[in-house]
Amino acid sequence: MKIAKLISAALIIVLLASLPAAFFGSPTAGASSQELPDLVVLRVWRTSNQIWYSIKNVGQGSVGGAVAPASFYNVLLIDGQQVAEDKVTTSLAPGQQLDRAFSYQWQPTSGQHSIRVCADWRQDIQESNEGNNCWEGMWTVGEEKLPDLIVEKIECRADNKLWVMIKNIGSGAIPTGWKALGEAYFDGIKKGNFDLTYPTSTLNGGIENPGGSSTYFTNWDVTTEVRVRVVVDFTNEIKESNEQNNSREEKVKPAVTKLPDLLIEEIKCDRDNNRIGYVIRNNGEAVASSGHATALYVDGKEVAHDLVGVDLQPGATHESWFKEYKWLECKTLKVRVCADSHNQVKESDEQNNCLEKTCECVVDVTPPNITSGPTVSQVTQTSAVICWTTDEASDSLIEYDSHAGKYKMVAKDADLVKKHCLTLTKLEPATTYHFIVESKDSSGNKVTSRDLSFETLSPPDKAKPSVSLRLPDKLSGRVPITADAQDNIGVDRVVFFLDGKPMYTDYAPPFEWDLDTRGLDDGSHSITTQAFDAAGNAVKATQDVTVQNRFPAELSPVHVRIINPESGAKVAGVVGILAEVDHDHGLRIQEIQFKVDGEVVKSVGGGDFTPLRESYSWDVSGLEIGSTHVIEVSARDEAGNWGHAGVRVRIASIEFRPPPLEMIPVPSIQVTRWVERDSNYFIVRLQVRNDGPSPVKNLRITEIGHERFLFAGGETTDYRRYAGKYNSGAHTTSLIIRKGDPLNPKREFILRAGESWEFRYYLISLVTVLPVTAPRELASGGVRLEFEFEHEGSRRSSEYTLPPEVTGEHMVSASTIRDALTSADYLITTYPSRLFSSYGAGSANDLLKKIGELARLRGAVFAPIGGDWSAPTLKRVIREDWGLQLSSSFLSNGYLLLVGETEIIPSFNIPCHLHFTGEGTCPICGAENVDALTQIHITDYPYADISGDAQPELKVGRIIGEDADTLYRSIQA
Repeated sequence: MKIAKLISAALIIVLLASLPAAFFGSPTAGASSQELPDLVVLRVWRTSNQIWYSIKNVGQGSVGGAVAPASFYNVLLIDGQQVAEDKVTTSLAPGQQLDRAFSYQWQPTSGQHSIRVCADWRQDIQESNEGNNCWEGMWTVGEEKLPDLIVEKIECRADNKLWVMIKNIGSGAIPTGWKALGEAYFDGIKKGNFDLTYPTSTLNGGIENPGGSSTYFTNWDVTTEVRVRVVVDFTNEIKESNEQNNSREEKVKPAVTKLPDLLIEEIKCDRDNNRIGYVIRNNGEAVASSGHATALYVDGKEVAHDLVGVDLQPGATHESWFKEYKWLECKTLKVRVCADSHNQVKESDEQNNCLEKTCECVVDVTPPNITSGPTVSQVTQTSAVICWTTDEASDSLIEYDSHAGKYKMVAKDADLVKKHCLTLTKLEPATTYHFIVESKDSSGNKVTSRDLSFETLSPPDKAKPSVSLRLPDKLSGRVPITADAQDNIGVDRVVFFLDGKPMYTDYAPPFEWDLDTRGLDDGSHSITTQAFDAAGNAVKATQDVTVQNRFPAELSPVHVRIINPESGAKVAGVVGILAEVDHDHGLRIQEIQFKVDGEVVKSVGGGDFTPLRESYSWDVSGLEIGSTHVIEVSARDEAGNWGHAGVRVRIASIEFRPPPLEMIPVPSIQVTRWVERDSNYFIVRLQVRNDGPSPVKNLRITEIGHERFLFAGGETTDYRRYAGKYNSGAHTTSLIIRKGDPLNPKREFILRAGESWEFRYYLISLVTVLPVTAPRELASGGVRLEFEFEHEGSRRSSEYTLPPEVTGEHMVSASTIRDALTSADYLITTYPSRLFSSYGAGSANDLLKKIGELARLRGAVFAPIGGDWSAPTLKRVIREDWGLQLSSSFLSNGYLLLVGETEIIPSFNIPCHLHFTGEGTCPICGAENVDALTQIHITDYPYADISGDAQPELKVGRIIGEDADTLYRSIQA
């Protein structure tokens, strides 16, 4: 033991003596005061098996220079043993730092290791401090993780080539840059080597990673059963945790050959899209790889190929089309399709690749149907997208314009598709565009939509519109509420409110709302109007008003004047009593009574317009000559206000003859009418001219009996007023036309000699089950004129009727009416006689006018129900009569609007079979503990299924309301 200790001590002394002085940190002797460098090792680290360090010059002087850089050596000591040296030839200025790596691969064992790195080991650099050149630390190293390669599988591929799978079952990865080989032996005879670094495929990262596998396809054929031995890394290039498990031996047999078998299962003849396709099947037992071609022969000539771009598993099919071939001409083709036309796939049967078929072309005369749309979306200031679908492939065309019916601009796409979308560009902001879409199939059959519209967005606008109300403080009867709305760009709409509730929206000037005060309580109410511009900016104006429809007798707005006889007159024979009734507020006169000596001798209904006249013939024969009698005429308006007038007359002897009447020159009124059709409706311009000799006041024009037309409103500027009266029995409409100021009912309008007035109104064609006669469909009853005039200081009145031929009207032919009907795919219907019986003549006529206005705006026509029809009867009439008079697209893609609840227009009850949780028994199926629903009451769905094929063809809506006013407001909104 002593000898051993002495030897150890001696070795330590020898080692210490051999170390350089820098190792002990002693300063260099004789150092001058010049600026010197000072090298220190800042840190040491390990990357994989290589050790790195960072060295820095912390002194005032540089190491080396640009002319003659200095060189010095840095060393690495592990566990006290020098294992590497690094020569540095790079200059280091003061403060400069350098990262370096030792050219040494450390293979540490697990446990703790002493690591020491020293700069300038050979003392080549004079430094200001020679005692700080070394860095030292203790590193702990875990157990080394090594790979372990095994031969996992040895098999024969389908092509009888040897296939090997190698797996890394170790805990470590193979170091980068590795190279290794495997070798194979057949029955003990070496076949050759294969490179492990080039696998055919990998799993979990390959054998480089723990748990990874690599497969290798070799070129060695397995022709018979053979014992195969495979050795991996037989040269031990890779350090492994187990070097004894690198080989495997297996008996391997040749594979039974399985091949694909391609055949054409179906040839597809698609005349709609002018193309021919096919379905190919792999009928074999192996995969048919992609890349083979299918050939098309037409009438014996090869015309196209199609590349199959998918792998076909056994039993799989693939459908494709020959994109190079177009079946343009409508003729019958003899078609032959062959799979694998270039024999690129080895198959079990090479004789079944072809299939033949005759593709027939039948001339198509059926146009496409528009199954949805057209819809407008993505609307901007300058563009919009319009989409629709058809039931067969067809092209796409949109004709459009900012003026209805002109369509000067076109967008189109010639591709034959079922889903159509076109973008309209270069549009004007804040502009309404009308458009139609058209689709034509490959045979030239086309379908055209009805006229539709959309509005482009407005440019940015922050300026609010202005609005003001024009109305009197006191309102009675039906009063038009007028809003004066202005905007820097344009007013989009004006909404009218009554007592805070929105009642009506007007979209075009003049902005008016016809307020019927008859249903309001007398008293104070507020009227508000709100104007919007297209950008959504809004402003309101409100005015409080007083509604009064009921007056005390002394203030009654009903005025009665007995025109004949005058008070104190002598009468004999049959006396013509003529009375005129007027109203301050234009309310309807409900009743006029004639009394003689207090006894009612005649009572009649009144009318909508005042002034109105009524007469009674009183036979005074038999009354005592010289006796006096009182004639009274009373009138009541719809609010219950009465007006009264009376005269006293004396009975003269029969021989009494009144003085002869002088001939009074009556003004000559000429009436001229022009009629023109605009799509589904007619525009009537009526001109009345006073040819003299005197001015005319309170002119009232009655258009008598427009046959099979519905009044659809008129131009109301310049105080023009219209009222329609519909005859539900004859299906005629009479119009009363005049000028009147609703804010000042007593204002008189004068048509002076030589002047003329023009009125403009609209009529909607009726669809009826009655035959349409020609040619006199308009104003068949002529025109009745009623007016007053002055003669020698006294007011006179006149009334006469002009026959139709005098008005110079342009007759409308039956074919023109049919054109109006066939332009419409929208039908509105109701039961007029039930409207009159349920709501009264005034409200019913107002409602029918509003229906006419809706029909005009929506491109619709009106069909009045003329009998006590059930719902199935109405459906049959729509299908077999009315629908045939409309557009050809109506019965397949039209619109139907029903106006009125079920007591006006009947609905259906249809059977059904539904169960809900309950306590009863189903009468249909006997199910227990259910509440059974066996019938759906009040449904309009069967109207939509107009053909009875359980598929809806019509879009059906119903406007409902308990009274005419509710129906009116719903349509108006």
